[in-house]
Amino acid sequence: MELSGNSFGEPMPTVLSQLNSLEQVFVEDSAITGGLDFMIGMPLIFQLWIDKNPSFGGTIPTEIGNLSTLASWSITENGFIGTIPTELGNLSNMQRLWMYGNNLNGEIPSELALMLKLEILRLEANDFTGIIPFQICSLRNDFLSDLALLGSVCGTDNSQCPCCDCCNIAECDVL
Repeated sequence: MELSGNSFGEPMPTVLSQLNSLEQVFVEDSAITGGLDFMIGMPLIFQLWIDKNPSFGGTIPTEIGNLSTLASWSITENGFIGTIPTELGNLSNMQRLWMYGNNLNGEIPSELALMLKLEILRLEANDFTGIIPFQICSLRNDFLSDLALLGSVCGTDNSQCPCCDCCNIAECDVL
């Protein structure tokens, strides 16, 4: 389902979770509002990208960690706040995860390292604190993992990432 480039000005309809065969949703720059509650219970969702919708955000529901088919998820340049739920580590099929350009904070959960199929993890331009967990860095050297691009807030007094490829959106976008 491609809904990009519209001017909706409303939340994503919750009826989407009742579309049992829906596998892909793309909503970029469409002025949507609300949050991610519509995702809860999407049985076959494989790819969901909702980017550049500044009025779309809130906290990330822990129930998203139950979406076992989700492999590619992008929620960049929106209005997400709060911490990344540890339950996202349950997304065992996740390959590409982009969360940059929000207002997420706290420490990056080590449980994200449970995503052994992860190829891309982009977390830069948020308000994270602490050092990126060594478990995530170890995915770079694990023969079972293919983590090829890791971006996060790094090199500040509050947040560091010794194993990151890039530390800001512009730097990561050229890789």
